[in-house]
Amino acid sequence: MLLQSRLVERFLSLVGSSKGLAAEQRIAICGTHRSGTTLLGSLLAADPGSRQIFEPFNPVFGIADATRSFVAGDWPGNDWQGVIDRFLAADGVQFRTPSDDPRRFMRWLKGTRLAREYAAARLLHPTRLVIKTPFLSLSSQYLIECHGISVVFTVKHPASFFVSLRRVGWHDALPLDDLVAQGVIDATARRAAQTPAARAALFWQTINGHALATHRRFPDAATIWSHERFCRTADDEMLRLTDALHIPYTPKMRLAVSQATHGTIVRPAAGTIHALVRDSAAMIDDWRDQISREDEDELRSRCGSLYGELVGEDW
Repeated sequence: MLLQSRLVERFLSLVGSSKGLAAEQRIAICGTHRSGTTLLGSLLAADPGSRQIFEPFNPVFGIADATRSFVAGDWPGNDWQGVIDRFLAADGVQFRTPSDDPRRFMRWLKGTRLAREYAAARLLHPTRLVIKTPFLSLSSQYLIECHGISVVFTVKHPASFFVSLRRVGWHDALPLDDLVAQGVIDATARRAAQTPAARAALFWQTINGHALATHRRFPDAATIWSHERFCRTADDEMLRLTDALHIPYTPKMRLAVSQATHGTIVRPAAGTIHALVRDSAAMIDDWRDQISREDEDELRSRCGSLYGELVGEDW
């Protein structure tokens, strides 16, 4: 694509930061998918002077080196730390281009969303850089320890997470095999998760267990953001988060929060992936009539205790 031509790359190298993706503050939004990472990324990037990069390690449309889902840079025996270093340093990063795009010439000319955001972040020297990157959740400790990036983990109630997965059709496509291949979960545990609820619970527990461990190891650099608390009292939860990040809860951010939470949609149509303008207060318990007793019991037994530790609330 044009954005990856030698001429454009040379221009970005001359005009952009010599440190690659530099900013006064860099924030990584991590967590499972379907937990509010897209929403929170847009809210934290609402202020002028902020930029967002959307899912650079997505194995479908992200950088070419992201060949696994939820890359485990915090686990020994994997080579992801070098990939992360090169991405943040803007060192030879290549982006995937969808081969089946009917507008291939325009895609080549304009670049993908990710390529444009990446170029803008290098060129514009943002005050705040928000990297919406659930696929680096298992590399969060490396982001903190070696790159000084603040990490926010979005946490959604396990049953609500499962219902949301099922609504968009992702409950049978969780990347558990990628986690086995990287040594994150045991192959025996993977085989033992026979039902969709058991597999969702195993995935939720893996990602959020690492979130809790990261928060305990780096309490000043890793913050937990509760989707349920946000739905209940959005301004209070955002104020708590911005205080933890040492950034102001600005009028622009408050307006973005209000616009995202005072809609009329409670339950989007099946298959709808993004519906950011929602009736948030009505969403909190919406999962309760969409799940069987057996599935809820499975999720509660596997994830209930961890959920309480993460957000300080009972099931």
